[in-house]
Amino acid sequence: MSSKTNGTVQEKRAQTAAKELVVKAKQATDKVQHSVLKAADRNGDGKITAEDFGITKEAMLGKAQKLKNGAVQIGEKVSDAKENLDRRVLRPVFTEDICCPENTSALLSTTHIPSLICIVERDKKRADKTVCTGEIGYWTSVKGAEILNLYEESAARLGLQFLPNITQTFYYMDPYKPLVYVSLDGYFAYLKKNRVNELELIAQSLGAKSFRVTFKEHQKVIVKQAADGGLKVKANKAALVQNQASHNYDKIEIAAETQFSGHCEPKVPALVYFRNESDIEKLIRMRLDQSNPIKSKDFCFQCSSTSGMTEKTAAKIDLVLRQMKCAGTATLSSEVQREGRTELEYHIEF
Repeated sequence: MSSKTNGTVQEKRAQTAAKELVVKAKQATDKVQHSVLKAADRNGDGKITAEDFGITKEAMLGKAQKLKNGAVQIGEKVSDAKENLDRRVLRPVFTEDICCPENTSALLSTTHIPSLICIVERDKKRADKTVCTGEIGYWTSVKGAEILNLYEESAARLGLQFLPNITQTFYYMDPYKPLVYVSLDGYFAYLKKNRVNELELIAQSLGAKSFRVTFKEHQKVIVKQAADGGLKVKANKAALVQNQASHNYDKIEIAAETQFSGHCEPKVPALVYFRNESDIEKLIRMRLDQSNPIKSKDFCFQCSSTSGMTEKTAAKIDLVLRQMKCAGTATLSSEVQREGRTELEYHIEF
């Protein structure tokens, strides 16, 4: 056999072997594909689809709903966070914060509201805030003092009494009547009038023939002197110290003087401003004891003891008023100091 013939035979054998390899490779590939298809085709439809991987329409809708719910929850959390921030910043006050739920005209306790209240007009900027819906006012902090700001139209519904009327200004609580608030401008005049009226009712109830109420305001003293007239240089608790002008007065005012027919059937008077004054209580007991009837009595009271406001409190309120640019021509501190220099003398005869 010639070499040419041998070459032809070898080429044919090589081609045949190559074809066999291709066939075997295809068979192997088909086998692998079949195995993969069989493993992946979970629903047995002979095809690999999204359902074979659990990606069904229902699953997609479920995932979409979860995403939607998650977005809603995130939105709610953001909204809650914003409302909490608004609540901390705007500090709204509602009726239930001040009054008993079952009786909106009865206060829970005076500790729930401060002694100082400011009546204000409604703030339109707060109207569009969700946390302020239904509010009757709001809290503000000025120089460390907590101020309750009540809307003018809401104040009358709280069971509180504002004297002489409700208007946009500051009010301070009557120390003897927790539901009564008095305008700062007339606070001390109001207390003065009520004290005089109560002393008049005491005289009438006890059957007095006459009484007189006198206010004596001591002069202001800049330099104090000791009893011997010398200047007080060193502190000495045993030394008697008196004001240089202790017997000099800037003002003497007879606030009330009345004559009665008198009677011998005394009644116990209702006390408010002198409820804790031992001298008045003693007077009532002495008058009720007819075994040795009392004929007359003189009393002297320091007005500051019934003013209901200390110098420290007055100074703090003055600071608030200045900060809010509401300060007038006088100060509460000066009024409290004047009360401290003023004596109330009460003379009663039976």
